[in-house]
Amino acid sequence: MGGSWHDRRRPLISVAWLGITLQGWSAMKRHADLARKFASTYFKHLPNALDETLCDPAQTNIHHLVLLVIAVFVLMYLGLGYVRLVLV
Repeated sequence: MGGSWHDRRRPLISVAWLGITLQGWSAMKRHADLARKFASTYFKHLPNALDETLCDPAQTNIHHLVLLVIAVFVLMYLGLGYVRLVLV
């Protein structure tokens, strides 16, 4: 029968984690947009810390950090799969 139950559910778990990550990223983006609109409407007399011109470099750095973390986990996942394949 082509592999154990654990091997067959691995792609499902990966897809679930991808879905969770995308939903979390989308929720954070919505909250940042909402905070930006609120701040620009009600606090016009204060500098807007969530302005695109101020957040753009920080947002790019965070985006790169998130991609690096994801890449490390993918490499760990593939490395463990390779080790398991070699040892079995």
